[in-house]
Amino acid sequence: MIDLDGRFEYSPIVKANTTQVLKFSAFIDNQNHRLIIFSDRDCEVDVYTLLGVKITTIEVKKGNNNLYCDWINGVYLTRRKDTGVTQKISVLK
Repeated sequence: MIDLDGRFEYSPIVKANTTQVLKFSAFIDNQNHRLIIFSDRDCEVDVYTLLGVKITTIEVKKGNNNLYCDWINGVYLTRRKDTGVTQKISVLK
């Protein structure tokens, strides 16, 4: 950070834990209209609008899942049923 008078100060160094294994990830490939979900095991994923309306349940297999997505533009929430892990995804066509 640099102050108006030219003085500066560095922030403290913070160690990040990078040993945690990725267990669930969801994102949209808007160019190819694909929903990509990675999961560490077979599970079900619910998809909600931001108003909390459930629009679908997806059965996900362990590993990468590449699914066609024809949802309208907007922001959605994916929620893994077994762990409750939630992620926000955005659809832009």
